[in-house]
Amino acid sequence: MISGSATGVVKVWDIRDNSLKPVMSSDEAPVDPTDAGVTVKPRRVRCLTTTEETVYWGDYGVNIKAMDLKSGTEINMMPLTVRLIALGLVEIN
Repeated sequence: MISGSATGVVKVWDIRDNSLKPVMSSDEAPVDPTDAGVTVKPRRVRCLTTTEETVYWGDYGVNIKAMDLKSGTEINMMPLTVRLIALGLVEIN
């Protein structure tokens, strides 16, 4: 199970054996080396989605945040508008 909080923390939980055990947390995640020196200001998590490999979340900031579920590494994504343009979902005229 994955949860987001008002403090900006995203946690991955093990729900086996009828109990909740945190197994990964964004506030303890190492930062991707390509993002070294980038400061991530924690803000209330507004939305979450996952793939088999990554959990993505958004807040009121301009970047989408992501955490690799295998390594636990947090990835600071580029601004949403830039990503949508790169995917061909938004056009700038």
